[in-house]
Amino acid sequence: MQSPLLTSVGETVPTQITTWLIIDTDRYAGNFERQLCAFVTGRYGECEVGKEVAERVLAEAAGSLDWTEDAITVTADENGCYRPVKIEQTPGWLQDQEGNHYPEDQVPAGVEPFQWAYQSVAISFGRVLSDEELQFLMRRSELFPRDESYLEWYADTPLSILGYRVVEEQTVQVCKAVYPVADQA
Repeated sequence: MQSPLLTSVGETVPTQITTWLIIDTDRYAGNFERQLCAFVTGRYGECEVGKEVAERVLAEAAGSLDWTEDAITVTADENGCYRPVKIEQTPGWLQDQEGNHYPEDQVPAGVEPFQWAYQSVAISFGRVLSDEELQFLMRRSELFPRDESYLEWYADTPLSILGYRVVEEQTVQVCKAVYPVADQA
């Protein structure tokens, strides 16, 4: 077991790894990110949004999603609600003041982009995922745009999965030398 105190100056120890599977889409993700997470992993957060979706897919999955219970991790959102998912900025997409999203190279003349568009869904895991696990989750996400949990609300706004990113975030402890302040007497 690793000692909680670093013993030598310059010693660096990774203390936590979070793997984010980021699913890039062509729509604002704040309307469906929790349902997508529940559909892909069978997991949901404290707010219980997506609970019905998770229960349904877990019943249908015949155990194939059991591993996600131990792998997934939760983080607090801006309101202090712990969730395994958040929306994320989508590279190459911009948003205007009216909430319209445009590919970076297709912003209409006269439209002033205001920020990067949040069309991506980031699901957090407490460990590095294997290639097989990533492929499994990506295959499941490809099915989401045709699932009843999406179509019930957004049948008139089709959703496309544009691609995937995996970000491994590490928290690191570093031991630095600290010397006492010299006596000024």
